[in-house]
Parts: sequence; C-alpha cells; structure tokens
Amino acid sequence: MDKHAVELIGFDGDAALDDIIRHFGLLADYKSFLPEHLTETLQQQHPSVEVRSLQLLATPNCDFGGIPSAENEDHLIVHTIKIPLELRIHLSTNGNDLHELDVVLVINAADVHKEPRIESDLLIRNHRVLS
Repeated sequence: MDKHAVELIGFDGDAALDDIIRHFGLLADYKSFLPEHLTETLQQQHPSVEVRSLQLLATPNCDFGGIPSAENEDHLIVHTIKIPLELRIHLSTNGNDLHELDVVLVINAADVHKEPRIESDLLIRNHRVLS
C-alpha cells in the first residue's frame, strides 16, 4: 500500500466518537485505521486505488446494543456498537484518474463487553469521475 499522507477533513469535532472508540477498546487510532482500511477494501476491486483525502460529511450517531446490568438496571452492559460514518473519498486510480466517492462505512463491533470483534460494511452512494 502506498504510504502517502491522506488528508482528513471535517474530523475536528469528533472527540466524542474518538472517546467511545477508545473507551471500548475498539481501535487504537481510528483516524489511521480509516485510510488504511478503505484503501485495502477499495483495492480489492481496483488494485491501483490510492486514497487522497477523507471527509467526514456528518456527525456519526452510534447505536448501542446490550442488556441491563444485574446490579443497576439503569446501566447497560454494551455488547454491540454500530458506527455509520458518512464519508467523501477523493482517490486516484492508475496514478492520475481522479474520482470522488460518497460512501457510508459502517463499523460493527460485537462482543464489546469481552474481546471486541470488528467488521465493516462499505456502501457506495455516489461516484463521480473528476478527471
């Protein structure tokens, strides 16, 4: 994978998301994970893909699933977390063709209360060729 720097846009106000991800031990650094993961995923379809920038289009809302604590029913023992990230990806193919993708990357974490397992789904909503 090309180790060029990927520009992150719109992630300035994501402290709450970063706190949740760290609190539950899901990812050590999700801002490093995103470019690497998206590049690897997109390269499965087109090996020459290089992600140039990622833009967070909307503040993500996390969905939590779990059961009430036996000691205190006001507390939830979290078992699953679903984090949908609306992103705009600028990428190149073959070193020079520029594309823009609007996607939703859904990070699904299971067994959060034990040893978290992370999976993801990538939904492409729109694709534009820029050059």
